[in-house]
Amino acid sequence: QGNEAAQIYIDQGQIDQALLLARDLGRKDWIGYCLVVESQIQTSIQFDGSAISDKKDEVVEKVKEAFDLFKNLQEYNCYKFGDPQNGAGEASLLFGQLTNDKSEINLSWGAFNKAKPYRNEVAQLECMNWMVYNSDFTDRQNLYQVVKGMQNLYGVLKVLTKPGLEDKHRLGQILRFFGLENKTDAELMCNPTLRPRILGVLKSQGTNINEKLLKFDISQQKARFSIAQDLLIKGKHWYKRLCLEFERQHKMLGQCSLFSIGIKDQCQTPCSRGLHSKLADANFRKLMDLDMLFVELEYYIKSGEEAISILPNEFKQLQEIFLTPKDKEFVSCKLLLSSLHTRFCQKEGIAISTNSEVFHWKKTLRQKRYLRMQLESMLGARYDRVRDKNNKMREKNVELFMNIIFIMNFFNIPTIPLYKILRQFEQDLLVEYRNRSISPRSLEELGFILEKDLVHCLVRRFLEAYEHLSSTNNNPDGALRKFSKFIQLERKKNHEPMLPDLNLLLMWIEFFSVTAFCLECKFTTREEMSFVIPASYLSIVNFVDTSFLGEQGVPTLEAINRYSHYLEQDLIRNKTESLVAILAGTDKKMNIIKLAFQRLTESMKSFEPLDSIEEDFITRKFEYSKERIESITIAERVLVASLVYVCNMGKTVYKVSETHVIGEICKIRLPEHCPERLTLAVKGVQKANGINDIVVCLKALLEQREEKLLHCWWQPWLNRRHGIEIDTEIDMSIFQDFFFLPKTREVVIDPNTFIASQTNFGEDETALSTEEKEKIRAEYVLYEEQQKKKKSALTILNFLKHVKFLSNCQNLRELCEIEQEKMDKSRSVDIFRDIIVNDKICGICGVYFKPEERIIEREQEPEDSEYPVLNQPTFPSAPGNILQKWFSDIKSFVVDPSKEVATTSQEIGESYCGLTPLQKHERSESHLSKQQEFKLFQGSYNNNLKRDVDKMKAFIEKYELKSTRIKKLYPDCTLEIAHTTRSYDTVVKHIKYILENRDWRDQHLHQMVKEMFGRGREIYDYVLDKYILQSKISSNKTPVQQYRHEDNYDDTDYYEDLEPVVAEPKTKEYYNSKYKQAGKRRGK
Repeated sequence: QGNEAAQIYIDQGQIDQALLLARDLGRKDWIGYCLVVESQIQTSIQFDGSAISDKKDEVVEKVKEAFDLFKNLQEYNCYKFGDPQNGAGEASLLFGQLTNDKSEINLSWGAFNKAKPYRNEVAQLECMNWMVYNSDFTDRQNLYQVVKGMQNLYGVLKVLTKPGLEDKHRLGQILRFFGLENKTDAELMCNPTLRPRILGVLKSQGTNINEKLLKFDISQQKARFSIAQDLLIKGKHWYKRLCLEFERQHKMLGQCSLFSIGIKDQCQTPCSRGLHSKLADANFRKLMDLDMLFVELEYYIKSGEEAISILPNEFKQLQEIFLTPKDKEFVSCKLLLSSLHTRFCQKEGIAISTNSEVFHWKKTLRQKRYLRMQLESMLGARYDRVRDKNNKMREKNVELFMNIIFIMNFFNIPTIPLYKILRQFEQDLLVEYRNRSISPRSLEELGFILEKDLVHCLVRRFLEAYEHLSSTNNNPDGALRKFSKFIQLERKKNHEPMLPDLNLLLMWIEFFSVTAFCLECKFTTREEMSFVIPASYLSIVNFVDTSFLGEQGVPTLEAINRYSHYLEQDLIRNKTESLVAILAGTDKKMNIIKLAFQRLTESMKSFEPLDSIEEDFITRKFEYSKERIESITIAERVLVASLVYVCNMGKTVYKVSETHVIGEICKIRLPEHCPERLTLAVKGVQKANGINDIVVCLKALLEQREEKLLHCWWQPWLNRRHGIEIDTEIDMSIFQDFFFLPKTREVVIDPNTFIASQTNFGEDETALSTEEKEKIRAEYVLYEEQQKKKKSALTILNFLKHVKFLSNCQNLRELCEIEQEKMDKSRSVDIFRDIIVNDKICGICGVYFKPEERIIEREQEPEDSEYPVLNQPTFPSAPGNILQKWFSDIKSFVVDPSKEVATTSQEIGESYCGLTPLQKHERSESHLSKQQEFKLFQGSYNNNLKRDVDKMKAFIEKYELKSTRIKKLYPDCTLEIAHTTRSYDTVVKHIKYILENRDWRDQHLHQMVKEMFGRGREIYDYVLDKYILQSKISSNKTPVQQYRHEDNYDDTDYYEDLEPVVAEPKTKEYYNSKYKQAGKRRGK
């Protein structure tokens, strides 16, 4: 009674009274619940997860007491909370929200994590809401915990939107956390006076609820939708805030962007843009850990979105909330790749051996499955955009495939079928060209070569170059030749949008410059051949090598040392000249120097209109945006590459391009606010008198970048894997103090006098060779054959599946027929089956034998059953009673011993002979006579009557002749049907009478069955026609099933709602499953 009273107080919202009563009862779980609910009523939760209360001290004491109660509680069925860990978590959560104590929030998170039988993920999301807005994310553990919480978000959303049978408990846990309880299967209810969480959810979505109500009903579907919508909106805010935090920390752990381009006067101390020094190894590890955690967060978001992307119709509106904007996709992957490129494309790689740091990070990154999957998704999304004919991104296909081959090798993503998707892309464009959907000029501007029946992407040249590098023996000369052809094709197309990202292109130009210089030095016939390069160029070589080095592969410098085929110097220099040409635009076409500095000038312009410029704008400092910093970085990198070629002219580079390179640099007019070191370098070149001055400018620029200029030469006879020698001290006497060409001096004085000459492309350089055409054509033929084979295989597979299906259907049909026969035999129950004779009973005579050797005749017990039987002397519901399983009205006739009557003393006395009661009974004349009569009756019934009785029963049940709607189903034959069913009932009752009284001499049953069967024949045709007519209206339901919800008809037949796999065997079916169905109901 005390518990009931406490429950009434809670239902009425009188928590204080319920608490007093719970204390009197000593129910700790009730006390804890009342303390938590009372504290929640007195507290208001803000959007950022913090809590405020006018009675803060009082509430804190209550939640402390509640936490201590639940902490020490060992029960596993606490009131409302279930597991005491849920109660402890609720108390600790409210404590932490009130006091802004992170340790209490962590305690709450841990308690919810220990809850049984499932951890309380939705409650952990409430903890996460506080952490996102209030915790210190510089503590990496907090950030890690919140990222893991985002994984819980989509797990909870999946349970809310698409709950399965296994999610029933989890769904109930979520609804209880929001204060909802089950009313029916589809209805929920809550008590607004207790301030449940669902109240705040519904209010935020515009639903007005009277908080004074004691009961509020809501459909389960609406509650699930509202909770899911609330969590998605919160999750969107969390994700946005976390992305900003990751980007901020990424910036702080990296090098300051202004410091990296030489702008030091605007750098603050401490700087909000990053570090003012080279990135140390420890800081880089922190940066990479941060980027990987960011990728993990985006992976959880993307995989969660995919898991619930196909929502039921009632939840479709939620889809607009969680979809990530396309321009914000894969930010984490871009930051991670940027960190890698920045680290290993600018680090001084003076150590020639393959960089162990790169190998370490390669191994670490390859172990992260989520990272590989996210990168694969990023590349797949980019390919989808490139392949879209209506997207301008198609022009970036060259850049995409250059990125794909490097990323898939570095991160070990073998699931990307690179050449397959490239062939498919080429095939699509060929089809478009044949259908005249695209012009030849547009096709070439996309980076494709069109030759008669072939469409060939020029990026194939680059892919072939990378294949030469990553082959088992690493063929550097073949790679250089292929890359040179790729560069020449880019020059020939002269289409700026088709050009890959300049940072990416420059990385490969720098890599192959080192390769060409080393090959030149190895195979030179001149003495003292050497070259100069920045130290970062060797780091780039190590970085590229690491992408394909693993179980096989040879580092590039080692491969050059091994290379034994003699190469002519002119062949190597011709390849180098193509790299110089694309930088300086020696053929009036592609000119990267001009392009890079044009972009720099455009980005440095102020877009503020002159009439709106105010005084504060004029005095305001110039802002270096991300685009401006990137333009400065690329321009500086292009300038360094150009000066490197000039410094090596006359040695490893032809001097014929000297005028072109110097002329393009002298034409540069830097805009205002450019970094000082870039300005000084450009002006130094424009005032140079010779190569010696160019070297001084390059060296000064590199020193300001905290990088060294290396003097390198080749010594292959040394006993080591590579032959390059380096020296950081450069003897300036090896460089001339004048230019090689007289025109160069004229260009320095007046850059406008220089006009680039037209260079004719050799047919063997840019056009496809016959071998290449045949190779591509063979690939196309092979691809088409594979597609045909695939299509044929699919057709054959579908045919075999169909044949297999038909075979399975036939087998299933045969099995069904066999089982049907068995079921027919089992259903056609022998009414004499329980008429048995053993040491306990004689079913023929109705005599029961006792262990005390008494012989008792059973009293007959009239029942309203259809077929009375004599059961074995067991409990009436014993499983051995076959009639109870199959006939609806059969009951037990086992006699209660209290109702038995003793036999005469004479029969008892005769048992002295030593015979058992059964043996004595079997020798009696009465038994022998009854036994003969029983055999005659049994034979007559089984041979002549049983079939007709079973047919009539099946006929009545199949066509629902006992339905209360008989007048509607069979209106023209109602009376005749009633006579037939009554006649059948009379037969059943008479059989029952015979079995009960052991009247084996009966002579009336035969005539009664004959009359019953005759009546059935009279109505058969009419009933059959009407039944067929009704079946056309409802092919899968009988007339009674059609009206079942109206007449409450207790049909004794069993109908399957499943659509049959094969045609139903043509067998006469009858069975009664009334007792079977009743058993199922009892089992429930």
